[in-house]
Amino acid sequence: MNAVFDKNTSRKNKAYGARNLSKADFLFAHSRANLCERLKDISRHFDKGIILGVRDGYGLAQALKATGKINTVFVADDIDDADIYCDMEALPFADQSLDLIVANMTLHHVNDLPGTLIQIRRALKPDGLFLGTLMGGESLYALRETFTEADLAYTGGVIPRIHPFADKQQMGALMQRAGFALPVIDSDILNVSYKTLFDTHRDLKDMGEAVAISSRKITPLTKRFIHEVEAILRKKASDIHDNKRFTITFEQIYLCGWSPHESQQKPLPPGSAQNRLSEALNTKEKEIDYAQD
Repeated sequence: MNAVFDKNTSRKNKAYGARNLSKADFLFAHSRANLCERLKDISRHFDKGIILGVRDGYGLAQALKATGKINTVFVADDIDDADIYCDMEALPFADQSLDLIVANMTLHHVNDLPGTLIQIRRALKPDGLFLGTLMGGESLYALRETFTEADLAYTGGVIPRIHPFADKQQMGALMQRAGFALPVIDSDILNVSYKTLFDTHRDLKDMGEAVAISSRKITPLTKRFIHEVEAILRKKASDIHDNKRFTITFEQIYLCGWSPHESQQKPLPPGSAQNRLSEALNTKEKEIDYAQD
């Protein structure tokens, strides 16, 4: 399998983000608060948990412990300052050893995402919980379109300048494929107003989200090209309050899934319903003939 992301570049980006996240922590702060609220809503207590990702890992660990739902939390990552060294594609945890695993804004950098999700599920004890957030397919959508349009006009080709992101439907399928029980997938959209492309790039870099695509050829951006991109953005994604600014969209996809356990709810087998759907909807049933070749 060809790697989409260069792991060394991604590691450097995350290390930079760990040092500078306080300058642009709005995405992490938003997802951190949501993850804690979701944990509060679960009517059980967890003993030992792992947070995948050091950038906001320790702040998230404190917030999770403050919910009173978890006793011990360790932070794991493949950069310095983590409690546990952890390659996200080769998790070092024994099968059925953890009660809770949380991955905040980390998994969209993983090359083998299906494999990582399977490893997370295996590391959970029966009825263990996985909570995660990652950037979704709506993220940076206008910026991606604008770069494509400008690149075609100026270079005659397309340069991958924005990370590819999965959408909710894809993540739902991956959660099921990984064997999670009762998976729930939803998302939040955050719109952020910017004045210049430099401001956008600075925030992405400070949060550790600079480009780490393996196939990307690094070419310097000229002032003329940047001004053209900004002009297109102001037309394509103009800030409704200020037409001299543009809006950048970030989508955060939330994942929730359980390691299977016999006590969990099971879907009813086909044919076990005691009432007809037409009675519940107060409608008449129609018979439909299917022709088979």
